[in-house]
Amino acid sequence: MKKSDEPGKTRVAAYVRIGGSGQCDQILEVHTRYYQDWIGRNPEWEFAGVYADIGPEMKDRPELKHLIYDCEARRVGLIVTKNTSRISRSIHEIIKIAFKLRYLKRPVGIYFETENMNTLSDESFLLLTLMEIIAIEESKHKNDALPYIYTQDQVKR
Repeated sequence: MKKSDEPGKTRVAAYVRIGGSGQCDQILEVHTRYYQDWIGRNPEWEFAGVYADIGPEMKDRPELKHLIYDCEARRVGLIVTKNTSRISRSIHEIIKIAFKLRYLKRPVGIYFETENMNTLSDESFLLLTLMEIIAIEESKHKNDALPYIYTQDQVKR
């Protein structure tokens, strides 16, 4: 990928994760057309491609790593994706990635369509942090409840 040909335009890339269904090629084609059209409608943006990790196991996510590398190399100025869970199911990991990109020499944001959040916005970054705090608290409450649930299950038997 190259840097923007047109001064003032932001190179925008889409990131998608596609499960291991048998129709991955068609799904990727639909995503590519959607993002090409959606990004192309913004006169301040230039389409920089679609990075897609495909398959049920997403541990390594090579295309996400490639996309982050391209952001660091200034080939991409904004990432768009459907929602936060496309980047990761862990809010903590999303914040780490967003923080890394936000504090590059030339900051790069992640725009989450469903949540209407851009990580370059202070409000959106604060919202992500609050989401992490809520997730941590929910996890604590679930762990605290496990002994009680187990005990109640034993009483019923």
